[in-house]
Amino acid sequence: VKKIIKKHKTVPWPTNEEFTRMIQARPLYGSSITKYLLYCYDRDLGGDIPSNFPWIEHVLPTKPGKSWEGIFTDQEHESIKDTLSNLIPLSKEMNQSLSNCSYEKKRTEYKKNSMYKSTRKLAETFKAWNTTSILNRGVELAKWAVERWPY
Repeated sequence: VKKIIKKHKTVPWPTNEEFTRMIQARPLYGSSITKYLLYCYDRDLGGDIPSNFPWIEHVLPTKPGKSWEGIFTDQEHESIKDTLSNLIPLSKEMNQSLSNCSYEKKRTEYKKNSMYKSTRKLAETFKAWNTTSILNRGVELAKWAVERWPY
């Protein structure tokens, strides 16, 4: 695959640094690769692998309610809501039931009822969901991605 891509001068191959920056900061919600990235990350954590692709959940909602007030500025919200570090796999039913709930409620449900290991891991790792948490998860995901798909 690398050889074929490298032959196309209009398709640049990113360096590890560029790839890391894109994983951490590029809005990926709605991108065709996002479900695959989340699926691979979940699979690489080990354990059971759900047979179907997940729905994508914004931990920090696209339209946060009152429980999210004061945690993020409007600028922070806009810049991180669609990044990979704020996205997790969920079943359709759990995604719809949690919608714009507070992180405390989401975290409880993620830990107890999610079929996805990466979602349970997020809930176990992060007691609060704020800019620092999202940036830290972005670092974790970028390290995984660079190891998974080295240049």
